[in-house]
Amino acid sequence: MSYIESTLAPDEKLIYFAHPHPIVFLGSFFWFSLAAFLFLFGSNFPHLPHVFFSLIALLLCCVSSVFAAIKFFFTEYGITNKRIIVKVGFIEQQAFEIFLTRLEGVYTTQSILGRIFNYGTVIISGIGGNKDSFYLVQDPAFFRSRIQTQLQNK
Repeated sequence: MSYIESTLAPDEKLIYFAHPHPIVFLGSFFWFSLAAFLFLFGSNFPHLPHVFFSLIALLLCCVSSVFAAIKFFFTEYGITNKRIIVKVGFIEQQAFEIFLTRLEGVYTTQSILGRIFNYGTVIISGIGGNKDSFYLVQDPAFFRSRIQTQLQNK
């Protein structure tokens, strides 16, 4: 059971649930590609100790994969019929909740890569001027539309 599901009130329904975009594994993919390239083609460069460098790149791939997996599996974005909930972290957890009645605005930003791979940042603005940003959200326009739908249902 996820953190968000465990915090639901008896009359609350989960409308939308997501983890961050799989782009968090991009660094792992880079290190794996570099390790494979050095292992396969490093012997073409006689002055380069290609096996050593490919093992270093493979080690960096493993380390970045662990951090990416923790970020992916232990970050949760949820929208209920009453509030927005975000939980980040594995050992040290941070949770953010805002009731839909306290919501002032929802903003989305996407970089060029974000537009290509459909991820971005969602900025939630609450009454009182506080703004919280959620990074690497899958399909931020859909996330925003789910929030707007719940606001119209109120």
